[in-house]
Amino acid sequence: MRTIQIFIIVFTVLTLACNKDEDICVKNVTFDYNYITLNETDLIKAESLFAENNLKYENIRFTLLTETELHIIVKGYRYVNDLRLFTEPLIYYFIKTFPQRLDFINGDTLLPASINLGTTPQMDVETVISLYKSIIEADDRIDWNKSLCYAVEFGYYDLNVSTTLDEVNYVQAWKINPDGGFVPLVYINDTTEELIYYDNGIRSQNFNNQIVNRIKINY
Repeated sequence: MRTIQIFIIVFTVLTLACNKDEDICVKNVTFDYNYITLNETDLIKAESLFAENNLKYENIRFTLLTETELHIIVKGYRYVNDLRLFTEPLIYYFIKTFPQRLDFINGDTLLPASINLGTTPQMDVETVISLYKSIIEADDRIDWNKSLCYAVEFGYYDLNVSTTLDEVNYVQAWKINPDGGFVPLVYINDTTEELIYYDNGIRSQNFNNQIVNRIKINY
C-alpha cells in the first residue's frame, strides 16, 4: 500500500487577527499541509479511483467522498502555487460497480497546470475589507451586521468562468464573506481593485448587475 504523504493534503484553516483600532475582526484563510480533510480510508479510496482512471490529482485537494446508489462521488478544489482557484469545486462521479470507471465531472474543467501570476497580493487586508464594506453598504436590499468577523482569502479567479470562451483568464483576487456564513460574498480583483463578483443571497442577476455598476472603486 502506498504511503500517504501528509504534505500533499491541504485544507482551509482560519487564523484569527483582530484590528482593535478599528474594531475589525478578520480571519485570514490560509492552508496547512498538516491538516487532513479526509479520513485515511476515504483518502486512499479517492486516490485509488483517480489512479485507476489515469486522472491526475496532484493539484486537487479532496474535501469529500460520498456514495449514492449508482456513484462514488469525490469532491475537491484545484490549487496552484498553494492558492485556491476560485471556481466551482470539481465533482467526480465514478461508477460504483467495478471497474469503477469515471462517469462524468461537474465543475470548471478548463483548469491550467500552472499560473504565472505570483503569490504576493498587491492589496492589503484593510483595503480589501474597506472595499467589501462599500459594496455591501450600496445594497439596500439586505440587512447585515457591521460588527461581523470577515473571512478573507487570496487566490486566483478566472474572469472567463461565466463566458463561453474555451480559454481561461486568471487574475489575482480576493474572496470575502462573513466568517461562518456564505453571503454577502464578494470577489475583488487584486490588481485593479475592481469588483469581480457579488452575491447578496437574493440571487437576482439583474439586481446584482446594478450593484456592480453602482460600485466605483478608485482608491
